[in-house]
Amino acid sequence: MYEEHWKLSERPFENRFSTNFYYPSESHQAALLKLRFSIENRRSVAIVCGNSGMGKSMIVQQLRGQMPEIVGAVVHVAYPALAPDQFVHYIASQLASDDATTPTPASSMSASIQSIEKSLARTVQSGRHTVFVIDEAEWLEDQGTLDTLRLLLNLSIQDTSGEAAFTVLLSGQPSLIAQLERHPALDQRVAVRCMLNRFLIDETNSYIGHRLRSAHGSIEAIFQSDALDAIHHLCEGVPRRINSLCDLALMVGYAQEQSTIKLDLIENVHRELAPIA
Repeated sequence: MYEEHWKLSERPFENRFSTNFYYPSESHQAALLKLRFSIENRRSVAIVCGNSGMGKSMIVQQLRGQMPEIVGAVVHVAYPALAPDQFVHYIASQLASDDATTPTPASSMSASIQSIEKSLARTVQSGRHTVFVIDEAEWLEDQGTLDTLRLLLNLSIQDTSGEAAFTVLLSGQPSLIAQLERHPALDQRVAVRCMLNRFLIDETNSYIGHRLRSAHGSIEAIFQSDALDAIHHLCEGVPRRINSLCDLALMVGYAQEQSTIKLDLIENVHRELAPIA
């Protein structure tokens, strides 16, 4: 709606994943490199943590687009609030759907585990590696599933070099770290820990500029410098909040026929967003 007014090819602050809009901040890029390392080197467990809106899902999506050639199946558990038997069955059924030679497992725990073992064994025999991605992993402890995950890691299947047959990537809130510490047998399997940090003010400005350039726009032509400072402080360096505030500011600026986004507009828009932030 506002793209033509601001001379943009598309809306630059949509809260959805797009490779073109990925901004390689220091902590995001470090997390991406560490997670890729854990997969390439067939480590058992890697975790990426951050508060809501920090871009965990974006990192996982970016990683999936860069999976090394050794990766075969990728099982993505987007809703981990499952009982242990449901959790194991879901993984088994996803692996079976990716492997035409493995029938869909029965719903019993033992049948699901046998199905997982068969799928993993076939992947190992083909020289490939399996990755389990679990979003909102802090829910696992509430469901009693962390111990189930630890037991799955005890499956004896290994590749020819003796490395693990699969890597578990846990994505969640910072509380996940403390949860894992209460499960030492699982915590000791964690090879990589990544924490996504809030943007510093220079990173916020660079982030906004990058998103605008990706939509063929210019930060200098749209946002005044004091407005950019206010965006950083009001959003506390959280990418999702920055996206929401900037998107609405561009909409309101268009509706008011403004030529640039000024400080007072940012403050007014933030007051509108505050009750639902």
